[in-house]
Amino acid sequence: MNAYLISHIRTYAPIVAGVLVTWLASFGIDIDTPTITAAFLSISSALYYGIVRAAAIKIPAVGILLGVNNAPTYAD
Repeated sequence: MNAYLISHIRTYAPIVAGVLVTWLASFGIDIDTPTITAAFLSISSALYYGIVRAAAIKIPAVGILLGVNNAPTYAD
């Protein structure tokens, strides 16, 4: 898999996770306002990415939660 594809997968996997968290949260709280929904989606995606990246440092297998277990590498 090339670095370009890996970078896209690792970018969009947290966004998909944020959408899932936002959708699941909508069952417990009222988040109908588009601004609140967008903020919640952004925050949950960023938190997901940060937590998974931090955990992957200690437990490399956790990196799969970003869609691909390895970071992209680029040639000079």
